[in-house]
Amino acid sequence: MRLLKALIILIALAIILGVAREARSQMKDVQQTLDAVLNNARTTALNSSRVKWDSLREVVTLSSANAKTTPDLKYSFEVIFKSLDDQQAVIFDPATMTRIAGCDRQPSPSNEPLTFFLAEEGIAYIRLPASGTATNADEYANAVRAAVDSLTKDGAIAWIIDLRYAANGDSRAMLAGLAPLFEEGLVATTVDNRKKINDMYTVHNGNLYVNQVEIGNFAPHQGDLSKTRIAILTSTQTRGAAEIVSIGFKGRKNTKFFGEQTAGDIFATTTINIAPNLTMRLSSMLYVDKRGREYLKAPEPDLAIEFSRGEPLDKDKAIREASMWLIKMHKSGTEVASLGS
Repeated sequence: MRLLKALIILIALAIILGVAREARSQMKDVQQTLDAVLNNARTTALNSSRVKWDSLREVVTLSSANAKTTPDLKYSFEVIFKSLDDQQAVIFDPATMTRIAGCDRQPSPSNEPLTFFLAEEGIAYIRLPASGTATNADEYANAVRAAVDSLTKDGAIAWIIDLRYAANGDSRAMLAGLAPLFEEGLVATTVDNRKKINDMYTVHNGNLYVNQVEIGNFAPHQGDLSKTRIAILTSTQTRGAAEIVSIGFKGRKNTKFFGEQTAGDIFATTTINIAPNLTMRLSSMLYVDKRGREYLKAPEPDLAIEFSRGEPLDKDKAIREASMWLIKMHKSGTEVASLGS
């Protein structure tokens, strides 16, 4: 009987010790995860220099004192992102794409097809949909370039580029398709938290290059569109990649923006694998247009016009105002510098 009691006690102790070891191991893993997030954010985040990191570490360490699993760190992660003033930051499980903390904004659904036609007075209209992902980037860029080539061949004298339905996707695909419409040379750059240039977007002979590497494989475009007049339409649904395209057009001569301020997902991001089941994405670079203007907030239109999704094109206020401006400028032959910022 005594032997049985002793055996039971030993088994109970073993269970208790095992549970304690597992708890310590979990706490150690949680602390390592928190340290990895802090260290990577300090190195990579765009607004890293604004943060008092020693004080922040103390705060999040206290806030995570009772955390036993990664999801328990949600509040600590949110504190870090708030300190960074990063509205695009997110931590998620890459296997399930389950968000743990950070940005939960979803792009507006866009089933709009690529639409283009030549309107009255020789005004070309192109409505860009969301560009999807990198897996279909070439297909998207080719379709947009084909539209530009077709409208040029049909005799377009001015252009309306409608970005109001475009949410997220691949900015390089968008820019590559529209490349003949940009001025030759620099289009935009990205700079990191040390003001170091990371990516340089340029156009040469009507084709897009990023860090001197050509994006897409297009035949030479027939005709020089670099000085043609362009109206850019934007809305609060213009998000991510489409916002980068709008920044690319900022600083271009003979270009005017109509519509609404864009959504605000304007920073380039870096994705970091913190652990096998944890990935962090941070805003790490900002965009600078060809004239050196840094974009710390969403681009604004030169002429504010409320967007009504699904409105017939012949009743669309932004299209009407843009068309009137393009016709007026064409008839007067006036050259204009870049407008807005």
